Amino acid sequence: MARILIVDDEPKFRGRLAGLLRRPGHQALTASDADESLDLATREPLDLIILNASLPRMSGYELYGHLRARRATRDVPVLLVASGDSPLVAGEDNLVSREDLTGLRRRVEEILAGRKARGEFDRLFAAWGGTFERGTEADELAAEEKRLLREGGLLASRAATAGPDPVTAGAAEYAALLQSSLTAAQAAKVLGVEVSRVRQRLLSRPPTLYGIKDGRTWRLPRFQFDGRRVIPGVDRIWARLDPALHPLTVHRWFHEPDVDLSEPRGGGGRPLSPRDWLRLGHPSERLERIAENL
Repeated sequence: MARILIVDDEPKFRGRLAGLLRRPGHQALTASDADESLDLATREPLDLIILNASLPRMSGYELYGHLRARRATRDVPVLLVASGDSPLVAGEDNLVSREDLTGLRRRVEEILAGRKARGEFDRLFAAWGGTFERGTEADELAAEEKRLLREGGLLASRAATAGPDPVTAGAAEYAALLQSSLTAAQAAKVLGVEVSRVRQRLLSRPPTLYGIKDGRTWRLPRFQFDGRRVIPGVDRIWARLDPALHPLTVHRWFHEPDVDLSEPRGGGGRPLSPRDWLRLGHPSERLERIAENL
């Protein structure tokens, strides 16, 4: 029988799913957050990892990138669960609604039987230029891809880093960013507008939505959305950013706390990320100045 790791921040859901998987004899391990799951996944041999796509602090998509960058976990199949109203659930083979436990269990058995192992995440990674091979370091990326990553500040020398190969880690993180992003049609559904309106906002000068061109398809990172709306003021930030910045640079900056964006005294004075700064309703002017200097 299989050893399966369930990563979810809701104890009730973890317990229900673990019980369901133990009935046919599987061994179910559980973790409540990314740090705990990475520790378990590194120490325990696993046959499958089930991730909540919306974990706090580090999403399931970001955690997927970390798992794929580590030798111990890069070959373990991953299945994500998301809320049934997520626009990403429909049509995605490696995403299952958390409300459909029967369908989730069936998908688990399919993966364990070896019929469909990797899904869209690895397809995106391979299309971008990388492969995962058991027992080897990641294949060399094209020189142009490595140059772009270095110029964007996304690669350091091996001597300056510890842990996974930085080329593999950067590529895996980028693949996870693309997969977690919305297509133009999905963004239109979230915002309640026509697809043509989303494309207009992507192509306007300056753009009022942030998008990544993936071949012929637009990908809109989810960090600019708050529920079913665009975060107020974020369009002003895209107007200030250098369009040559690598999407990972933008993604990381938008999520990392900045000492220049500290809460007022009543909020404890802790540094906020640019995303949280805007979500809490703070004025965008200070953030615009920071964005201009990235």
